[in-house]
Amino acid sequence: MKKLLFVLCFLWVGAFAAEQKKDLDFELYDMGDKLYNTKAIRAAAGVKLLAVDFFSIHCEPCKKALPAWSTLYKEYKAKGLEVILVVLPVEDDREKELQKIEFFFKNNPIPFALAYDKYKLTGKKFGVVTDKGSAQVPQGFLLDRDGKLIFQSEGHDKMFEKIKATLK
Repeated sequence: MKKLLFVLCFLWVGAFAAEQKKDLDFELYDMGDKLYNTKAIRAAAGVKLLAVDFFSIHCEPCKKALPAWSTLYKEYKAKGLEVILVVLPVEDDREKELQKIEFFFKNNPIPFALAYDKYKLTGKKFGVVTDKGSAQVPQGFLLDRDGKLIFQSEGHDKMFEKIKATLK
């Protein structure tokens, strides 16, 4: 009985450790049709922190945070910050949604990477999108240089504070 209990505890700890090491790297095309690879970005010289922010043009808090993201990025890029905004579609017509996204960012440019998660696969990988396809945004993640998740937030203020504290 003790052996069985030990084996079960060992398996549980192993499963927990595996979940903590979940691979959060992804590749998506940015709005310029260039492949954005998080592993390559993290490996670039000087990068210490990668902020991944999930976004929808239908999310008011997401849109309101863009100026703050832009300011933060400009201030902390030299200290090792990289940011990617991962846009999730809401409408079933993904091409129509893409046109709306392009129009929105043409009128609201940002100084960091922007990618369209057309099939919501990256959103599912991060747990932002459910199996039924609905998404919980805003939601952001901070990855260190090794790809380890060091922070997750459902709002922007705590994310900005963590970035500033980490890269001060």
